[in-house]
Amino acid sequence: MNKKEFLDKWIHTFAPNITKSLYNKRIRDQYIWHAFSWDIIPKSAYLKGDDARIAYNNAKKKGAICLHLWYDEETIPLTEEFYNADKLETSDGEHSEFYVVGKDFAWTYIVTHEIEMGLGPYFMSIK
Repeated sequence: MNKKEFLDKWIHTFAPNITKSLYNKRIRDQYIWHAFSWDIIPKSAYLKGDDARIAYNNAKKKGAICLHLWYDEETIPLTEEFYNADKLETSDGEHSEFYVVGKDFAWTYIVTHEIEMGLGPYFMSIK
């Protein structure tokens, strides 16, 4: 799946009620995690910080795919190397945009480039 398809499907799945106007105002440069930081997705619907890390570490990752926003043009299968939140956050020596979704988009985990400012990581599952 290419980057645009992935981002569109992510928004449709995890923030389906966002208006085009709000999307254009708050989601910039494909930073879909702004759906969390701007409270477009209600805080009760997702986890943040250490709670998100724990949920990610416990999530079923078989069939998960990922996208490194700044480097990938296509999604790739999530490898076991990145099944741990700590490893995922330090994968390239810097904080960057790393998006993971579970099989069939059942859950998502996002590591942001602004994690040190308290923006992420985020974990959300579709119930």
